[in-house]
Amino acid sequence: MEVTLVVGEYPAKALDPNSLTQNSLLAAYSELIDSMTNSAQDHVNIADGLTTQVVEVLREVEKKNEDAQKMEMQFFQKLLSDRDRVYAERLKCKQKYDEECSEVDSYRQKQARAQDDKHADRAAKQSEQQRIEMLNSKNAYLISIAVANNAKAQFYTTNLPALEDVRQRLIAHGGYD
Repeated sequence: MEVTLVVGEYPAKALDPNSLTQNSLLAAYSELIDSMTNSAQDHVNIADGLTTQVVEVLREVEKKNEDAQKMEMQFFQKLLSDRDRVYAERLKCKQKYDEECSEVDSYRQKQARAQDDKHADRAAKQSEQQRIEMLNSKNAYLISIAVANNAKAQFYTTNLPALEDVRQRLIAHGGYD
């Protein structure tokens, strides 16, 4: 190889100073370019391999982050629906209690208008029965208020802060933004 670089490809041919310089310079330049091209191709291959490995890891991390974010949002939606369900139950109990109060007033008015003993006795029994139903509705309403207050306290003092802590940890450890 070294002889080829110095004397050229055809050593039997007469050499002049110009062809000797040209052949040896071109051959050396060619070898240098080929070496640099091979080295550059090796760098490209290594970079492509490394990029592929990093991209795969990043895709997995991104998928985990998306899954964690979806789970967090599902949990938050569940918390909201549970809270809203308890609030709706409280409103339903209040509405029933208000209806029972209206009926008690109605039966009291009927009792006051009853003229004879037969109707007065029956009106008194109906009024007392309606009063008992109103008191039962009142108790159910008071219980639903207590349940709603407990649900509200748990939502704002326990569940929401815990959810925010998880979110902060995900953000701190390179999770989602």
